[in-house]
This record gives sequence, C-alpha cells and structure tokens, in this order.
Amino acid sequence: MTDAELLWSAQDARRAAEAMRGWNPIAEGRYDDEAHTYGDEIRRRRANR
Repeated sequence: MTDAELLWSAQDARRAAEAMRGWNPIAEGRYDDEAHTYGDEIRRRRANR
C-alpha cells in the first residue's frame, strides 16, 4: 500500500469503529485493531525516512 492508501484505510477503519460503538463491540474492537495496525505502519515508515 502507498502512504496515502494506508492513511485512508486507517481513517476508514476509525470511522467504522465509531459506527459500531454502542452497537457491536466485537466489530468495534476489530476495526480499532485494524486502524491501529495501519497507524503503526505509517509511523514505522515515517521513522525510517
């Protein structure tokens, strides 16, 4: 994935987690984990530049 694709995916996962909040805690957690994973990769790439 490009940096832009990673950022978009992280933001999309955050929006999905927010949509699940209070309705489906399992899906909320899954999307939060996904957003965190994308964020980790973004931070790793920025640190290696």
